[in-house]
Amino acid sequence: MVNVERVKEAFELLRKPDNIPFPYISEHLNVVKRRENASFETFRPNFNRVEYNAVIGWEGQSYTYGYKEGFFNIAHAAIEPAAHIPDTLVFSIIFNYRQYLELVLKENITRFEILWECPMSNNKTHDLSILLDRLLELLKTRDYNFLISEVQKKVINDFMEIDSKNDAFRFVYDFEGQLSHKYDHKIINLLDLHYTMNEIYNDFNAIDYLFGADEALENRYSHPSIEGLLVALNSYLTNGKNRKGINSLAKLKHLIFEFTFAFNEKSTLKFDADDTNVTEMNETEYGVSNDYFTIVLHVDNEEIKSMRVKH
Repeated sequence: MVNVERVKEAFELLRKPDNIPFPYISEHLNVVKRRENASFETFRPNFNRVEYNAVIGWEGQSYTYGYKEGFFNIAHAAIEPAAHIPDTLVFSIIFNYRQYLELVLKENITRFEILWECPMSNNKTHDLSILLDRLLELLKTRDYNFLISEVQKKVINDFMEIDSKNDAFRFVYDFEGQLSHKYDHKIINLLDLHYTMNEIYNDFNAIDYLFGADEALENRYSHPSIEGLLVALNSYLTNGKNRKGINSLAKLKHLIFEFTFAFNEKSTLKFDADDTNVTEMNETEYGVSNDYFTIVLHVDNEEIKSMRVKH
């Protein structure tokens, strides 16, 4: 039987160092600053070091922007310490690059579905191949194939091959309990990957600019708040139990007027009959319009099949 007091004594001794052993950043960032007690806020601002204060959510910027840039930036910045500890950073670098790719694909699917009045997808999948195929399908209908290069296609499919379920670089074991990797000494050069992803990022970034103010693909729904509202409404109307049992115009109106959307903590949107018009266009289509948007709902067999934007 192990003596508990001996374990406790050893534990206290082992946690004595004043620094964590990570020599690849400034030494002051490795200092262990112990709290006197647990009465502190973990996620808080510090106005003595404002350069480190991060803002979650900001006015006028794409909601996706912070997420996709963050995942790319952390993988991008990790290349310097990766020269010293590649075998541990490989997991977080590949995971973050993959997450970036997933987000940028979903973002562009939404953008082009809205721009071209296509039925909006519910992009819940982590399958990069499905997402890439959907984006290419959209672009092909308008001869916009040139926006996605052969290099982008290859890299996205390569990420899908090495991590098909978005778990191989997050967990030791997959969702079935098997090892995520074969540990067969596969070698990945992180510097080569770094420069490959620079090209991918650069080309997707060019699409971002096309949707910017006064640019070629800007439209009334390009504003982040309106796009976010449409994504939330599409999910609300076409997911789960909400989409079923639409047997009358009154039932659909009730569903629409139950929807709420929080732009932020202080601003919540809720529709009502005074500001939103819900009409039956034909046997299978209903129109919903207000100051924010005009959408068309396709209903078949008393079930909402899709939602699309109308410009």
